[in-house]
Amino acid sequence: MRDALSLADRCISFYLGEELTYEKVLDVLGAVDTEVYSALLHSILQGDAGSVLTQLAKQVEEGKDISFLVSDFTGYLRDILLLKASDQTAAMLDVSGEQMQQLLEDAGLIRDDTLVRYIHVLSDLASSLRYAYNKRVLAEIGMIRLCKPQMQKDELSLTERIRHLEKLAENGSRFVQSTSSGGKGDQNDFFPF
Repeated sequence: MRDALSLADRCISFYLGEELTYEKVLDVLGAVDTEVYSALLHSILQGDAGSVLTQLAKQVEEGKDISFLVSDFTGYLRDILLLKASDQTAAMLDVSGEQMQQLLEDAGLIRDDTLVRYIHVLSDLASSLRYAYNKRVLAEIGMIRLCKPQMQKDELSLTERIRHLEKLAENGSRFVQSTSSGGKGDQNDFFPF
């Protein structure tokens, strides 16, 4: 209760005489709305690294702490994983009705193994950020890794890469051999277009 009163005092002092809105409270706390995490997840699922980096840059420009952003995004993905694991976990989550609806919608978009890979990447990133000199660069690399599983060699990433190639094959995409190695054709020379 004491913490709640302290937060209320901070909000009042920042916006004295003004209407206190949800957005203003998030601003005072340095928190990010779950809609931001949902949009970030959608861009990652589409493999749109440019959009992800733009969203990250916007949050940094608004003064959000990168470590908290990564930690809270991991928490958002954790909530989705819990929802996917059991119908009974919905009662355990401390979220509003709108946030629960957003979590449920996002849960329908992502596979369990992909979700676990994302959580692993973000957890590693969070650990690295503790002692990093340039947190933004590390966060950008981590976000790109989420968008591009081909950057990693672990089992979850390889499974995701295979799934992506199967999807491309189903859609009739072509595979083109790179000529950068003079036509020698090693295993890294094939790229889907």
